[in-house]
Amino acid sequence: MAHGRLAFVVNDEGMGSCTDPRTGREFWLQRLGRHHSASPVIAGGHVYFFDDEGKCWIVKARENYELLGVNELGDDIRGSPAISRGQIFIRGARQLFCIGKR
Repeated sequence: MAHGRLAFVVNDEGMGSCTDPRTGREFWLQRLGRHHSASPVIAGGHVYFFDDEGKCWIVKARENYELLGVNELGDDIRGSPAISRGQIFIRGARQLFCIGKR
């Protein structure tokens, strides 16, 4: 996921990173859970990384790693979230979540 001159990615094994795709410079590399199928999304200057077990790591979208929190949704998450009108839509194995203001 691109944000300005930064790219945020997570691999299947849960290693998240922030890089400059033009130079290849890696700013940070962190473990974010065990397994990720969903792609990260960016909203409001934050990057949301959802693992397969339904945990969401929220990180500031910048060069320095700053973990803002980890939330548990209580459902398996395999699909990438969608963002629309300030809301994040997350499809779980048993539930559909909508996080944000009405």
